[in-house]
Amino acid sequence: MVIDIILLIIGITGLVAASIFDIKTKEVPDWISYSMIFSGIFIRLLFSVKTFIFSYFFIGLLGFFIMLILGNLMYYTKQWGGGDTKIMMGLGAIFATLPDQKFFLMSLVINLLIVGAIYGIIWSIVLAIKNKDKFKKEVKKRISENKKINIMILFLLIILFGNLFLINDKTVRIVVLSISVLIGVYYYLLIIIKAIEDSSMYIVVPVSKLTEGDWVANNIKLNHKLIYKKSSLGLTKDQLQIIKHSKLRKVKIKEGIPFIPSIFIATLVTLIFGNIIQSII
Repeated sequence: MVIDIILLIIGITGLVAASIFDIKTKEVPDWISYSMIFSGIFIRLLFSVKTFIFSYFFIGLLGFFIMLILGNLMYYTKQWGGGDTKIMMGLGAIFATLPDQKFFLMSLVINLLIVGAIYGIIWSIVLAIKNKDKFKKEVKKRISENKKINIMILFLLIILFGNLFLINDKTVRIVVLSISVLIGVYYYLLIIIKAIEDSSMYIVVPVSKLTEGDWVANNIKLNHKLIYKKSSLGLTKDQLQIIKHSKLRKVKIKEGIPFIPSIFIATLVTLIFGNIIQSII
């Protein structure tokens, strides 16, 4: 239908614009996400009123709320920022129905898990290479700080690998070997991830450049009063105003990976190939 083509154009245009802003400024203007949300819902409503096919509108609302729940789950677990959540809500309203794909949003979420993981790994590798000196120091620092844990992990791996020669059952040997590899890989992967985070994702910025939603790395106290907790989900508008009117000049913040481009890529992959896992199987 023509209406689906219009929604498709709005969705892709919004994702392109949001990706550019996210890469350049690490922020997505609200007007982009809100335009996607309201366009998706309003166009669906107009079509439903004209054709009396109200399921087209209500499915759009359902898509919006599904992505609202999923987006907030990711936001409150600090997996991504508020801008990513709003973009996902817009995609829910726009792509809730597609003529060729009945379960587009489900496929999109599955593909996003795969594309997002690959995207995150590539971005992290680039950051590690870009800040290789700091990265190496952080890795060495974390390994030296966890000597007891390193010895324990090494001792555990020696025991597991040693038992491989005592196990006759092939299946059990494979399971024990898999567990051994996973323990070693997972432990050192955590060290690498944390080293990348500490060496590449924290920057000191002037207070004047702080924006709502920024993740400040440390607690902020003004006049012995706690204004901001580092465990918070980001600066609120009120906290931002208080800090900007204080005597603070610089603040350390954590820069997240610009995640909108991976949402854009996952959307294109889903439009072209559908569910990746289903296509492979």
